[in-house]
Amino acid sequence: MRVLMAGKVRKQIKQGGWLSVIALTSLFVSVFTLFYIFRHSVQFNL
Repeated sequence: MRVLMAGKVRKQIKQGGWLSVIALTSLFVSVFTLFYIFRHSVQFNL
């Protein structure tokens, strides 16, 4: 019983880790894109 519970918890942690990794990656990409667009718009304004 305990081994099964531990396996379930480990699986949940693994899935949560993947979700957090995906969320962090998407956040980084969106921030990078915004920064890129902002830099180009500033260059065009100058």
